[in-house]
Amino acid sequence: MTALAVDPTNKDIVYLGAAEGGLWKSTNGGTTWTALTDSQPSLAVGSIAIDPTNSQTIYVGTGEGDNATGDGYYGAGILKSTNGAAPGLKWAVAISPRAPRSRVT
Repeated sequence: MTALAVDPTNKDIVYLGAAEGGLWKSTNGGTTWTALTDSQPSLAVGSIAIDPTNSQTIYVGTGEGDNATGDGYYGAGILKSTNGAAPGLKWAVAISPRAPRSRVT
């Protein structure tokens, strides 16, 4: 596990990120999990953020930094969901490492 976020409005909604494992969501406090990013260009998740003013907006930082062991994964930028990362959602690339000045709002 590389990242964890809990919905501030519903403690049963939990997001979990894994190195080369993608983003997962639980709606029952962690009893069961649903994969959300299997179709994305990078399964490496290094961070998760929930918009504090709208918990339906989720940001996922893909990739992991290279650490002292040289173990790390490249990412595809920052992904954004505006519907609570519902399964089957097409994520938008909010910031791309290929075009860092471009942003999706």
